[in-house]
Amino acid sequence: MLTIFNKLVSFFLIGISIFSGTQALAFGSQAFGDTAVNNGVSSSVSGNWSGYVADSGSYSSIGGTWVIPSPENSLTSAADATWVGIGGIQSRDLIQSGTQAIVKNGNITYEAWYELLPRAQTIIPLKVNGGDSVTVSLVETSPNVWRLSFSDITTGKSYEKDLNYRSSHSSAEWVEEMPVAVTGRSAGYIPLDNFGTVHFTNGYTVESGSRETIESSNAHPITMATGSGLTALATPSSLVAADAFSISRTNAELAPAPQREVAYGNAGFGRRAFRQAFGGGGFGFMIPTQDGQVIVVTFR
Repeated sequence: MLTIFNKLVSFFLIGISIFSGTQALAFGSQAFGDTAVNNGVSSSVSGNWSGYVADSGSYSSIGGTWVIPSPENSLTSAADATWVGIGGIQSRDLIQSGTQAIVKNGNITYEAWYELLPRAQTIIPLKVNGGDSVTVSLVETSPNVWRLSFSDITTGKSYEKDLNYRSSHSSAEWVEEMPVAVTGRSAGYIPLDNFGTVHFTNGYTVESGSRETIESSNAHPITMATGSGLTALATPSSLVAADAFSISRTNAELAPAPQREVAYGNAGFGRRAFRQAFGGGGFGFMIPTQDGQVIVVTFR
């Protein structure tokens, strides 16, 4: 935890140039505080998440199936991420895995990944494409040991890995996200691409030892909205089955980058970029730099 800072500035991030210089994509930067608020709104609205969240129990497993969305191509930079995860709503921990689409200069790149906050994402060595059907699960097989299983049903390829991670087990999520990009000392949302509609099926979680569907876990929907007028960018449907729903991109313009606060301090975290979610009604992440300083970015 960074407790002493020698400089604090606050300003608007005018824009970001993704994938130039040293940069990391950041996922899961959403966190609700003890009052379940973020950006000053209720927990049914998020600045960069849309989907379903269960947060009334203790969760030790999650899984889901979706078809990787194929966003509209564009000469502008945009991205989206689809994932399942445990934690991150009212806690600083989050273990997650999913897929992402990155649109840049008329090209679209698809990747599979996992991430253990506060560490940076890891790209899974498995080629995926838009339109592939994938199944992803995270299962705690023993205390603090999680089995990641990623299966591309379309290609027949799969990936498994045991991950060591200490979780609060405080929430379970099925999410479509507008990612954050970190470039040097700059950070901000990558505009959400036009991903169309993504369909989640086979959604389940294990709560206090009992396997539950999205419905029986009492998960609630989250709408992605931004701006002072809370313009919806992506909205979840009602459950179409106990374990299934869809998330649709609206026709709203791509979201502007949010206000950021940056704090500098010496914490000796090294060179790798990572993020840390914060409670208390805001969210953010920490970025270690090559000179040993740490940038703490919080969105409010």
